[in-house]
Amino acid sequence: MVTKSNLLSANHRIFASRTIFLTFGVCLFIWLDLLGVRTSYKASADEPAYDQPLSPLAEHVSTCRVILKRLMQDHYRKIAVDDDLSSKIFESYLSEIDPARSYFLASDISDFEPYRYRLDDLFASGDLEPAFIIFNRYIRRATDRVQSRLDRLDRGLDNISFDVTEFMDIGREEAPWPTDIDEMNEISRKIFKNSILNLKLAGKTLDEITEILEERYENQLSRLRLTRSEDVFELYMNALAKQFDPSIPIHPIFHRVLQRISISP
Repeated sequence: MVTKSNLLSANHRIFASRTIFLTFGVCLFIWLDLLGVRTSYKASADEPAYDQPLSPLAEHVSTCRVILKRLMQDHYRKIAVDDDLSSKIFESYLSEIDPARSYFLASDISDFEPYRYRLDDLFASGDLEPAFIIFNRYIRRATDRVQSRLDRLDRGLDNISFDVTEFMDIGREEAPWPTDIDEMNEISRKIFKNSILNLKLAGKTLDEITEILEERYENQLSRLRLTRSEDVFELYMNALAKQFDPSIPIHPIFHRVLQRISISP
């Protein structure tokens, strides 16, 4: 006997299956599209060196438009591509790049703010300029910050005192952006000192700590130098896709990119 509750349960199962199928289909399409971008990228030799601004590849423009179109048409969630979505993408992209708010200054965010409500229109036209302007600024800020830590290591660690009581905000996801270089330097100093303290508590000598941190920061600089246009594009597309279904875990392609460009404070 088919009861009302059984019928509702069946409808819920059908809806859930359809949801999973559509989400998987859209994600699979994005993955295949990005795979094509990555393949064509490998054959490209005209990318700028790491110390030059990154810019979109030709194929990114059309791929961006197609991904947005497919998400709008095929995803089970019908989300309006408007200023509200634009603002969410803007916030998501910034949090992916600098989650601990340790590299961008408040003035940087002010420079980016005019893009907050324009991304929806720019996505539709395949205009990726904001993504690359923001990321190029991050590359510059992060490179300067990591290099300053290497310079500090060169001066030795003997004069660093742990007798002073200090406090450090370890969860800066919602903290205000640093207002100026002095505030950023102070945040960086505490992070640097905390790294040393953790290694001392693990029984490392100052020489060992210097060697460990030098290798860590050199690796971070290397990852920054290896960043390419495809990495920026994939992160930006992920910021878009997450708005359609934030419950879906980050795709392995995007996860690898985040690992590659992520620079721990």
